[in-house]
Amino acid sequence: METIEFATKETKLVKIEPIQLEEIMKNSGLAIQEAEKKRKADEKAARLAPDKTRLLNFCQAINDLPRPEVKSIEAADIASKANILLVKTVNFIKENAEKL
Repeated sequence: METIEFATKETKLVKIEPIQLEEIMKNSGLAIQEAEKKRKADEKAARLAPDKTRLLNFCQAINDLPRPEVKSIEAADIASKANILLVKTVNFIKENAEKL
């Protein structure tokens, strides 16, 4: 099998087989693709960061809502169920905002 000679960054001569060269080229292409994916993901995260912050602030505002103090059992039941729905709403927003 024929070997190929070329100079590396350190300017020393290296001999490799063509199959090795193909593997090196393949691996460098994969590294470039991974770097591009990471760059795009970082850009998306930076673009969505203000919206994520707004959603998390909205969650805090819901949590900060004063809960009514009621006297009757019927009203307490309604307030309790409403509070459960608010908690579920906050959890839904947080879970999905974290994906941004």
